[in-house]
Amino acid sequence: MQIPPSPPLEVDTSLRGGEGLAMSAMTGKTRHLWGPDARSINITAEGSFGGTMGVEAGLMQILRGSDAGYYLMQDQGAGMLTDIQVSAGVENSRYYYSGSKNTLKRTTFEGLRTEGNFNVTVLPSVSFGVTGSYAVVDGGANRVYSIGSTATIGLSAFEFLPVTFGINRGVTKLRPANKMRWR
Repeated sequence: MQIPPSPPLEVDTSLRGGEGLAMSAMTGKTRHLWGPDARSINITAEGSFGGTMGVEAGLMQILRGSDAGYYLMQDQGAGMLTDIQVSAGVENSRYYYSGSKNTLKRTTFEGLRTEGNFNVTVLPSVSFGVTGSYAVVDGGANRVYSIGSTATIGLSAFEFLPVTFGINRGVTKLRPANKMRWR
């Protein structure tokens, strides 16, 4: 089965219009007024004990540049979280590159990154949150910023905590999705 090509870019008319303005100001690129350079959807798993370890796996779609298309995404990180818990969830993120779209490649989104999380517990064992990450790329010349949303379920030692914060450092890897074997 062939993966379909990326759809054409469209103007972002969603409620995230303010996000495009903010990211355009951060990156200095007006193209971000019309949406991100890439987006991803991942399944997440995390274990926290004061320190935290997490993994993500899913699909990234690069929307601009010479490597536009679909990629399998894998991410691992370690850091700190204000809870002792085990959780699994879904994360939806958008990525903004500060360099020229002519230099945007798959490797732009790979490598070391720093991520921060803010989660609100809405029911026992159910949380929703926001996440953001930052990476220095192109030998320090450019940056990649991401912003996303999360929904998780899990078990916490501190169910009474309405809000948790976390920070971690990790690495992201991508592999072309058309190399997958569909059975």
